[in-house]
Amino acid sequence: MNRLNLERWLKWMLAVATLMLLINVPVLAQRVQMEQASRNVQLVIDDADITALALMLGGGENVRQVKADIIERLIHPNPDNPQQQGINTLAVNEDTLKDLAKKGAMVLSAADFNRLLVAMDEPQEKDLLNGNATYVLFDTRDPVQTSMAKQWTPLIQARWPGFTSTLQVGTLSGVRINLGYDQIVENPAVPYFVPPAIGLDIPLYQSLQKQFPDLTILPRLTNKPEMTEEDQVAYLRKIREAFSPNVMVFAGSEVYGFNPAKNRIRPKIVEAMGEPVNGQMMGIGLIENFNQKGLDSLVKYRSSESQLPPLKVNSVRLHSISLAEMAADSVPVIVSRFMLAVQERNIRMLYIHTPSAPLEVKTIDQAERNLDKMTNVVGRTTANLEQAGYQVGTASPFDASIERFYPIGHLLAMVGGLMLATAVASRFSPVLGGSVFVLGALAVAGLKLLDKDGLAVSGMAFTTAIAAATLATQWLAARLTSPREHERIQMRSTRTGKIWKTVIGQFLVTSLVTVAAALLMAAIISQYNFSLKIDEFRGVRALYLLPSVLIAGYLMIRLRVVKHIFLSPLNVAILICFVVVSGVMIYLSTRSGNNAATLPFEEQFRSLLDRTLGVRPRTKEFLIGHPLFIATLYFYHRYRNKSTLFLLVGGVIGQMSMVSTFTHLHTPLIISLIRTGYGIGFGLLIGLAGTWLLDKLIGLWGLKRRRPSMNEHLAASEKRA
Repeated sequence: MNRLNLERWLKWMLAVATLMLLINVPVLAQRVQMEQASRNVQLVIDDADITALALMLGGGENVRQVKADIIERLIHPNPDNPQQQGINTLAVNEDTLKDLAKKGAMVLSAADFNRLLVAMDEPQEKDLLNGNATYVLFDTRDPVQTSMAKQWTPLIQARWPGFTSTLQVGTLSGVRINLGYDQIVENPAVPYFVPPAIGLDIPLYQSLQKQFPDLTILPRLTNKPEMTEEDQVAYLRKIREAFSPNVMVFAGSEVYGFNPAKNRIRPKIVEAMGEPVNGQMMGIGLIENFNQKGLDSLVKYRSSESQLPPLKVNSVRLHSISLAEMAADSVPVIVSRFMLAVQERNIRMLYIHTPSAPLEVKTIDQAERNLDKMTNVVGRTTANLEQAGYQVGTASPFDASIERFYPIGHLLAMVGGLMLATAVASRFSPVLGGSVFVLGALAVAGLKLLDKDGLAVSGMAFTTAIAAATLATQWLAARLTSPREHERIQMRSTRTGKIWKTVIGQFLVTSLVTVAAALLMAAIISQYNFSLKIDEFRGVRALYLLPSVLIAGYLMIRLRVVKHIFLSPLNVAILICFVVVSGVMIYLSTRSGNNAATLPFEEQFRSLLDRTLGVRPRTKEFLIGHPLFIATLYFYHRYRNKSTLFLLVGGVIGQMSMVSTFTHLHTPLIISLIRTGYGIGFGLLIGLAGTWLLDKLIGLWGLKRRRPSMNEHLAASEKRA
């Protein structure tokens, strides 16, 4: 295929991709509408935190009243404005056997139980004693303990089926559990031992909810794989009937109902979560950056026999700041983190812990300082939310109606993405381009037929992202290195005014084409799962390497300089730039992702940008990629040295970063567009200023002497071709 026919086919492919993008505008518009419709933010505090704080404040036997006072203060954190809503949700944890002992029950090891029998002068019958058992006893003479026995005995029996039996010793009644005390109560030999939970103290929290009618109780359930599926379902329904929570949050590394033996979710438990109770549907609180076993299957599960929607449609994302971070960070920093979570990551539940440093002295003065700080955080967060157009209330899930457009829209977007990938490959070789198209189409069709839709979407999104980051820069490189265009550049005036105009135009056009291609990629993954980060884009590190490799390979083929690299005199300036760019690329690839390390000053710089601009542009774009891209274009037009174009290998960093921005589907689309716009604007200004300064330095140092050797070799190779 000659060059003219190739260019014609490339234009057709880009036209098809553009048409697919236009068809997907309703999908992207629906996504924006979905992200802006949900404006309620739920503020959550932890019951265990509040209990510990009440004890530090000297609650003692009056701890319940002190807790109530703390909760009241956090509900109305601003005395000057009692109408301002503060926290509206209390997260409650299940009790363990150790908690029962604090409430008055007798929880004994086999040795302690033996000593009790001796003290009571009771016969030490063999059927009562078990060397590897734990005993839970209640005094039937005490009405409170009698009530506790009725409440907790069935829960203990259901918690360890086949391991329990009831017993009566004098006026004591209770349960024998055929598991060691060090297995289920406490074990000093095991650091950070976490005893298994039994169940929720429903009467306690029902009385608290009566005291605070507007306070939502948020149960935190732990998985109990030893329980039968029927008992787990009954326990779950009892909790839902008692509190009607809008979401449920799981404690521990596994979701409630996960069967570790079979590595799957128990279906009846999922259906019990999804069915309406008291007219209330329930979803899951998805804790940010905390992956729990079984969560993916739980929120996506849909029974073939039930008409209930999957749990994901009623789920919301939750952001938490740890106790230690609450103690270490200042109030403005904490509030800023919460606001960024809401505005930039679609978070609708904020989990506010009590400030507590690991080694702090537990005094009343320290407790009062912690409470003051927590109250300040709640009050300022509420005020900032209202200023940003949000309100404290029950978190409402995103409207899942975006799924209506998705089935057809994402297929067409995948066609457009395949066109982009084919166009990029075709510039290397028409045969390679055809192979990419055929193999890509077959792979997507095969995965669809095998009901592997998720894999097809992920694979096509990754392919489109690579193509989107490469396409515009490759197109620009092809244009600049064409013989006709190079002759035009050689004949043009070297006046800097015209050069700047050309450079700015080429940079802006390249960036806009990249953004359009990135939006096509975003249309492929504009699914509810990606918005909630149940699924996420895979291959971020590869996205920061492959486009640079492709641009480098294309330039080497295009300029036919492979053998001339070893024949030409060494250009020290170009070599230094190449080494610097390579180092930057390696550094960026190692620090991409959520857990990337940052430089010592970088967090403060990011925080400053957040506070100043509202939406922080990405430093990869406006400090590295875009300025280098602009400098490359300027020095190519100014000194007409084709070897300068190899700096586009680093300049494409900005294009890659823009595409990466749109892979974060949990970030609102409007925020991504604003962030990208800031990056282009500031990158252009910094690039112009930095390039002008560098050009002046080159003039002063005499490094702008024309080096004809590389161009002579290039010209000779072009003539031979």
